[in-house]
Amino acid sequence: SVPVLGQKGQKNLMPIKGMVPMPTDEIQGCPFAPRCPRVMKICSEQLPPLRDVHSGHQAACWLYESSNQ
Repeated sequence: SVPVLGQKGQKNLMPIKGMVPMPTDEIQGCPFAPRCPRVMKICSEQLPPLRDVHSGHQAACWLYESSNQ
């Protein structure tokens, strides 16, 4: 699912349409990029780093990175 900044509380996750890439396929960039509705150019070029967003939660998404600059 795509992270939504500033959203609080428990929400149902929205499924991402499309097929999950094969684990044996070599992927450049984020493996969700071909199926993400908020894809950016950088998503196809670089894998986003895994960051702690708050206690017990992590995110690897360029949307999160761009919002924290």
